[in-house]
Amino acid sequence: MRRLVLLVVVALGLAAAHVAPTSTPAPPVSAYRLVSSAVLVCPRSTGAGDTTNVVGALVAGPARGPGSAVLRPMEPGDDLVRLAAAGQPVALRVAGQPQPTIVMLADGSWAPSALSGAASRQLSGAGSGLSSAACPAPGTDWWFVGAGSEIGRGSALLVSNPAEEPARFDISLFSGAGPVQALAGKGIDLGPGATVRLRLDALAPDEDLLAIEVGATSGRVSAALRDVAVPADGRARGVDFIPPAQIPTTRVVVAGIPDGSGRRDLVLVNPGTQFATVTPRLLTEDGPESLAELATIAVPAGAVIQVDLARILQGRAGSLDLSSDVPVTGGVRAEWGEATRDITWLAAVPLTGDPDPLSGAAAVPSGPGLTTTVVIAAPDAEVRGTLTTVTTDSPDATELSGNPKPGGGPETTELVLPEGTQRTVTEQVIVPAGSQRTISLPTGAAVGDEVDGDAGPSAGSGATPAGLVTLTWRSDPGSAPAALRHLVLDPAVPLATGYPWWPVASSVRAVEVRADLGVLALTG
Repeated sequence: MRRLVLLVVVALGLAAAHVAPTSTPAPPVSAYRLVSSAVLVCPRSTGAGDTTNVVGALVAGPARGPGSAVLRPMEPGDDLVRLAAAGQPVALRVAGQPQPTIVMLADGSWAPSALSGAASRQLSGAGSGLSSAACPAPGTDWWFVGAGSEIGRGSALLVSNPAEEPARFDISLFSGAGPVQALAGKGIDLGPGATVRLRLDALAPDEDLLAIEVGATSGRVSAALRDVAVPADGRARGVDFIPPAQIPTTRVVVAGIPDGSGRRDLVLVNPGTQFATVTPRLLTEDGPESLAELATIAVPAGAVIQVDLARILQGRAGSLDLSSDVPVTGGVRAEWGEATRDITWLAAVPLTGDPDPLSGAAAVPSGPGLTTTVVIAAPDAEVRGTLTTVTTDSPDATELSGNPKPGGGPETTELVLPEGTQRTVTEQVIVPAGSQRTISLPTGAAVGDEVDGDAGPSAGSGATPAGLVTLTWRSDPGSAPAALRHLVLDPAVPLATGYPWWPVASSVRAVEVRADLGVLALTG
């Protein structure tokens, strides 16, 4: 047996001696192709008696070919709303009862531009305020920075598995003092179509500042984090979803820190084992600025830090471009109001540009007293693209019934927009390198706190989310990547919500392997 092996090796060696490449082997060619299916997961809501929830969806298009898209409960059930055409938004409105986890399913030519979002308005209690979240596709690694678990705070993770196979995930926690041991967050099983709610005060009690990683070890999951601030003197201090931040990296951009008074806190996590030195740059309407009062930021290994930006920005707006010598990620918390407050969160997210030039937001709240702004930042080079706003003129167009159905989700009716109620506004935008641009948008449909066809809403009432305002951005070919966010604000109530725009995952990388038979040519 040993002799046979040696003969084979020698023979192969002799053959190899007579083979010489005649050309350099062609490397594999990387290309992108459009996705043919999309699943987006909208987090469930507990739905107190005075809470209104809206889930909106849009296929931004252009859709070149057949396609379809629906909203349906993640648990088995009938379709709730079927989208009639690309470019025409729809919404589900659920009032006074829990809203289940809802998924948007899109296929064919509609999948690459599917977009969904959720908004909620609660009128009383610790969780009163305005909140909203994007409905993301499932993934394997999620990061949230800025939560807490001190007494009275209501931070809770919502993790969902929209697939037909079970999933398993781990939760890793980081505090100001370093990694937090939370054995209850390891090896959590999640069945098909299931959602689990995990309170942070049960996983890591009495921590005023936390960063959370949700890592799927089997399958893919969707994660959301709802944060209710600690009430004071019986008054609400703010509620919103903390948007997911991008995976830690050495360069992150937090777009659109709003101007005005109130707290503005930068929160960063360094999950690695080496000390991080972060260098910030502020992108303003007039161009980039270095921050003399904040030349560098030190982030200890395995820890979370918070930086007071209000004293540095002095009421100015801007986007933060952060460079670090080791991977970090994070976001910004902004606060409005005095006795009663509301909050909104920003996060560092991947930039929008080739090969995924589309991003946006659906179910954007609108109504009396609410103003909406979109910030587009150009951290690298000049950004060019189109901002599209789709809204409705008639409040009746957003009304869908929401009565409990035995054993199922909310009973809803398909929404068909009446002729003439839809208004689409497009704007070509150019943002110079190293700057940002803020665009104020017209308010959408006026929908009051009370659903009453005879009585109109009162100004400044803190309108119920209309749910049929959608915002999309599409970068021009050749444009530099952009960082975007939107903000909905009524400082008088106060009400505030918004989030950064992740690029829509419209394409996947495909590798084409090219054979080069010339390498097998014999030399003699």
